[in-house]
Amino acid sequence: QATGGLLREKNLIEQRQAFQQNSAARQAFLSGLGIEALADARLISVFAYENPALGSWLDALASDSRPTHLLVPEGRILGDLQRWLGVDDPLRAGFTQVSGGLTVQVLPFIRQELYDQLLWSCDFNIVRGEDSFVRVQWSGRPMLWHIYQQEDDAHLPKLDAFLTLYLAGLSPAAAQAVNQFWQRWNVGGDLGECWTALAEHWPQIERNAERWCQQQAAQTDLATALVQFYVNSL
Repeated sequence: QATGGLLREKNLIEQRQAFQQNSAARQAFLSGLGIEALADARLISVFAYENPALGSWLDALASDSRPTHLLVPEGRILGDLQRWLGVDDPLRAGFTQVSGGLTVQVLPFIRQELYDQLLWSCDFNIVRGEDSFVRVQWSGRPMLWHIYQQEDDAHLPKLDAFLTLYLAGLSPAAAQAVNQFWQRWNVGGDLGECWTALAEHWPQIERNAERWCQQQAAQTDLATALVQFYVNSL
């Protein structure tokens, strides 16, 4: 693609792969944050804007036969989470509650290198904003981008353009499932059924996330591209 590439530190992908292949390092990291998930639990991080449809997704996770451990850094979505949980006090770091097959845990806001490792540790990551969107692409994990809402829905063509590229390596059924979940999260609508549909294609979606990461890593990173542009302009 004719772009400047994404910001990427030297050896970032190699560091990420080494971490993900080292189960002891992953467990030590999670334990350091006070995370003690069940061995077979799906680990999901959620750093997102407010979302009125959140409850339909949480309902699906809570009723799923596979347990889910939801890790939520302190941020704007905590109000929606609090309402679904039915608790009176605002949620703070350290809060943990189990509802059916779903464990919800609120994390403190953590520095960038620790957030990277959180993304690397999870099976699925939901992120918001531009910086986190770049970092999650380097995680090689399935993801969802909660794009910042702009006036007159000016953000939606940007979302669609990314999905066109990101989903190109998937089968039509898997691409439709991912697209529907992203669209409903960002536009509105019931999330439960489309999450179930997405989960049916999980192995393929996992492979696609790593493929996408490697495809982006094959391009010159943004910092190097800027230096090259400057040198070539002299």
